Amino acid sequence: RNDARHGRAQAGAMSGGLSRRRLVAAAYDAITSSPALAFASHLLGLRQRNDLWLLHGWCRAGAELVSRPDAESATVTLRDKTEAALHGEPLGDAPFDGLALLIRQRGLPVEYPRRIVDGLALDAADFRPRDEEELYGYCHLIGGLPAALAAIACGVAPDDRATLARA
Repeated sequence: RNDARHGRAQAGAMSGGLSRRRLVAAAYDAITSSPALAFASHLLGLRQRNDLWLLHGWCRAGAELVSRPDAESATVTLRDKTEAALHGEPLGDAPFDGLALLIRQRGLPVEYPRRIVDGLALDAADFRPRDEEELYGYCHLIGGLPAALAAIACGVAPDDRATLARA
C-alpha cells in the first residue's frame, strides 16, 4: 500500500519548495528499488515510515550522483545541494528538499549528512581501503551514519550514544 499516493501522507507546504506530500511520494518511488527496506518500513508508524523514505531518497540520490561517469563534478554538486538543504534552502529537487524538511522538522544533526557525503566522495574516487581501520571508517560513513540518522528520524535522541552505536 502506498500511503503517500493515497493521500495519507502529511501535507504542508515548504516555503518555496515541494510539499511534504510530494516529497514523500517521490521518496516512496526511490525506496521501491530496495524491496526489503520498503517492506520493513511498513513496520513503522506513518510519520517514521515517511521520514525513513525521505532519508533514503536523499541517500540514494547521493549514491546515484557519485556513480556517474563525471563523479568528481557530481560530488561537488552533491556537496553543494546537501549544504543548501542543511541550510533550509529549497531546491525544487525532491531528495534534497526532503533532507531539508527532515533537518527542520526532526532536528537531525547536520554533521551526519556532511560525513555521509564524505563517504560518498570516497566512492566517487574509487576508494579502496588499505587496512582494517580504513575499512571500518568507510563502513561507518556509508552504513553506520545513515543508520544513525534513520534512528534519530524515528525518534531516538541524538545524544543517545548507546542506541546510535547499535544502529
